Amino acid sequence: MVAAERLRLENADLRRRAGRHDPRLGKLEEEIRRLREQLEQARAERDQLQAAIQAALDQLRRG
Repeated sequence: MVAAERLRLENADLRRRAGRHDPRLGKLEEEIRRLREQLEQARAERDQLQAAIQAALDQLRRG
């Protein structure tokens, strides 16, 4: 998440400084997209693990 924000800020800075298209912008935008996808996947995995842990705890409590 920090890396995505850093890249977003760097991207915004490059856009402000560049009057013309900078080839690094496309690379930065692609990296931001990739990091967002990874973050979404990590959150989904976290949610699945939390649900599995909760189910296991519930089962243990029931005996």
